[in-house]
Amino acid sequence: MILLIAARPFHEGIVNFFAVLNELFLFIIGCYLFMYLDENISRENQYFFAWVIIFLVVVQMMINICVMIPYKIAELIVNCKNNKRK
Repeated sequence: MILLIAARPFHEGIVNFFAVLNELFLFIIGCYLFMYLDENISRENQYFFAWVIIFLVVVQMMINICVMIPYKIAELIVNCKNNKRK
């Protein structure tokens, strides 16, 4: 994640932002996975942590879908307009 913040490997700022955001979500999910290492955890807590992980994955997917698809559609429209002018 530090490499993504420091190097900014993508040309577009929004893609760099979402790369960092996705890595952050993966880190949080990884931290929640440590809850499963405890053998004495109750079944209800296991279900709760599993639902938290599912919720985080769905939130991450929805953020990516709701922002990146309209962004790419707008970029496609601009590229089509630029190609028509040529």
